[in-house]
Amino acid sequence: MVDDPARLGRLEATAEGVRTALAALEPLAPTLARVQTDQAHHRSSLGRAFARLDDLDRRLARLESETAQAQARLEDGVAALHGRLRVQAALVAGALAGGGAVLTALGIALRADGGAVLRALGVAG
Repeated sequence: MVDDPARLGRLEATAEGVRTALAALEPLAPTLARVQTDQAHHRSSLGRAFARLDDLDRRLARLESETAQAQARLEDGVAALHGRLRVQAALVAGALAGGGAVLTALGIALRADGGAVLRALGVAG
């Protein structure tokens, strides 16, 4: 117990102030509980949203990787096709040059002795 009456009066006044403050806060208890429930719900929703974002980030990274691989394969295919086209163009150019040389030689032979050339080819009897 407190022996000092002045101190006891101050303590009682403080206790009465605390009781008054608690009485004023008591009607807010249901609202506080609802706010805490809403806060927990929002935290849960945010957790799910961040999990979905993480999943989407992983999917995006996978798609970017697959796109890069497909692009690399496409570039390799185009380079190989370009190389084959160069080879075919060289073969055609060689065939044309060779055909042109044969025709030139045939033309010279025909001018020199057309009958002999035609007999050699089996065209004339």
